[in-house]
Amino acid sequence: MEVFSKLLLSRYNSGYIFYHPKTSELEITHLMFADDVKIFFDGGSSSLHGITETLEDFAGWSGLTMNREKTKLFLAGINDMESLAIASYGFPRAALPIRYLGLPLMCRKLKVTEYAPLVEKIRGKFLSWAVKSLSFAGRLQLIASIISSIVVFWISTFKIPIRCVREIESLCSRFLWTGGIENHHKAKVAWSKVCLPKAEGGLGLRRFSEWNTTLSLKFIWLLFSNNGSLWVAWHKHHHLQHSNFWLQTESSNDSWNWRSLQRLRPLAEKFLRCTVGNGTSSSFWGDVWTPFGPLIKFLGCEGPRTLRIPISSSVADATRGLVSWGLQIFPVCDLCSREDETRYHLFPSCPFSRAIWDLVFLRLKLFPRLFQTWDNLISWMSATNRTSPSVLRKLAAQATIYAIWKQ
Repeated sequence: MEVFSKLLLSRYNSGYIFYHPKTSELEITHLMFADDVKIFFDGGSSSLHGITETLEDFAGWSGLTMNREKTKLFLAGINDMESLAIASYGFPRAALPIRYLGLPLMCRKLKVTEYAPLVEKIRGKFLSWAVKSLSFAGRLQLIASIISSIVVFWISTFKIPIRCVREIESLCSRFLWTGGIENHHKAKVAWSKVCLPKAEGGLGLRRFSEWNTTLSLKFIWLLFSNNGSLWVAWHKHHHLQHSNFWLQTESSNDSWNWRSLQRLRPLAEKFLRCTVGNGTSSSFWGDVWTPFGPLIKFLGCEGPRTLRIPISSSVADATRGLVSWGLQIFPVCDLCSREDETRYHLFPSCPFSRAIWDLVFLRLKLFPRLFQTWDNLISWMSATNRTSPSVLRKLAAQATIYAIWKQ
């Protein structure tokens, strides 16, 4: 199939097939799983002709032919003339949502009829077990292993409605306490207490709603882990290219899954910390890079106006001085007017700063020295001798840097 992928990509790059409008910049031509292939194109008849010829060429090379009976064509936003031209190729038309690998493919919130197969599958399991003489421990084990595995397959993919979760937990509770699912109001202990850890008096089961939230947090972690997945690339291009995840507002044009992740931001920010590095990819206001959490919450909505730092600023932008705030000010150092105002110039090597450092060395009874780089300063702070131990050097350096910064 690697040969097919390269063949298909070459046809796209040569203009024989045109990209889908949402996939062109990412150069996504198709997705494959096992022997299934999903090909994206612009909906034009010329592109469909190119795809058909590509599949025929590959079939001639490999002997693997397309099953037309199982092939479906999904189209949207095309005119009647184009639709008529596409119909001549004989591919049956289909419409979303559909089910693939047991899961519904859609971009909106699940309806009752769409998560009903999950509930019915669980109900069928319980009905088949109800005729057996199972002990309480046996029923508990079936719920913890088989039922949980079925539910996790769904909740690890998207947020499922709370109504669905309650219905599943109600079935589990009835089966656990009565051995069937027909008897209501027979539970001896509330399900919330049953799902407590064993050390707290529960049975060690997991609440599916909390499990669903935890598994959804995994997707937020993927956005910031730079693991190179196509899912991350897609959302960074379509949702995060010009905005920060923590600061953007919900839009009705976004998919239900993406809005579900946005609603988990207050919880996710407690577990994620931003590594600043050079600061170019870290949001000054949105990312958690200080002990105070997101600065937009710590300082309030008036923070950007008060500090005159735009809401879209990165940490690097905010630390470049007044120039990055949109003010017409020269970027040179205010103290010496010789070089640009950066931390590498201002604190270790600015002539004004050197004069202060000379006084510090004199007070510490050390020979004056010139710090060429920030690393030189850090190394000096870590060194020690009889007249100036490391703790004293660190205190002196911190006080000096603060005094220079105040200027």
